[in-house]
Amino acid sequence: MLRPTCDHGCGRRIVLLRRVDSRLYSYAPLNCIIGAVETSVGNVPRATSDLDGGDRLGAWRVRWGIGRDDYRIEPGLYALGEPAASSAVLVTANYKLTFDELRSSLGVLHAWLLVVDTRGINI
Repeated sequence: MLRPTCDHGCGRRIVLLRRVDSRLYSYAPLNCIIGAVETSVGNVPRATSDLDGGDRLGAWRVRWGIGRDDYRIEPGLYALGEPAASSAVLVTANYKLTFDELRSSLGVLHAWLLVVDTRGINI
């Protein structure tokens, strides 16, 4: 049971955070998905490391403040290249600009990209 103050006697108030339903978010289209990788737990979307014109236009728009609050991608696991079970797992925010910067800078590296829900906030 959560109490309004700390159990350690310091008098600090405990802040209760409500969970926000992620279905209320809108997600940017992901033109970078080029297939899927079969794993033992199901298919994982495969992303390319190449940025296309849509990615560059989207980056330009959010840098000018157009649609910045809605420029997020769906959280989850993505494959880059041909990752194996022992490949590196890189964690990033679900702000699409951050995701695009990470995947484009990795080039031909074979890795897993774990996109965490940060409500689309760039960290």
